[in-house]
Amino acid sequence: MIIHRPLDSEYPEFYHRYVQLVPDNDVLKFLKKQKRSFIDLIKEIPEKKQTHRYAAGKWSIKEVVGHAVDTERIMANRALAFSRGEAQSIPGFDENAYVEKASFDSRSMESFVKEFTALRDSNMTLFESFSEVMIDRKGSANERLFTVRSIIYIVAGHLEHHQLILKERYLGHY
Repeated sequence: MIIHRPLDSEYPEFYHRYVQLVPDNDVLKFLKKQKRSFIDLIKEIPEKKQTHRYAAGKWSIKEVVGHAVDTERIMANRALAFSRGEAQSIPGFDENAYVEKASFDSRSMESFVKEFTALRDSNMTLFESFSEVMIDRKGSANERLFTVRSIIYIVAGHLEHHQLILKERYLGHY
């Protein structure tokens, strides 16, 4: 099944920048390719640079990676809940508080690779299991409406956003 790009009305405006980063109309295919590119990117970061911050008050590289993994887990949970018809609003999360309490800088990059690999594989199985009816279902998170389809695109676009930040601001690839 191909999951087509969501309409702007299927998610809050804040997430538009993430949805637009997904380059084609086959998000599942993109998510599979993206898994490899993210793993390759974080594996190439030298250990001495992994706690680097490009400016005062900014997250370290490990904190960006940990945030990306946390967010994918949270968004996949939302997709699962909404696909199953959850009627209650799911609470939001404070990304800065999560990063602050996570101790990401004490972890190895290999642990992030292991966690992300398992998480993305699990999420792909979940997303591929959704019927067209489930993809169209809606739910509320942080008092804002989303479709399951939009969440899948947000998962892909959010990671793409953070890969670009890592490349541009931390690693100087561009």
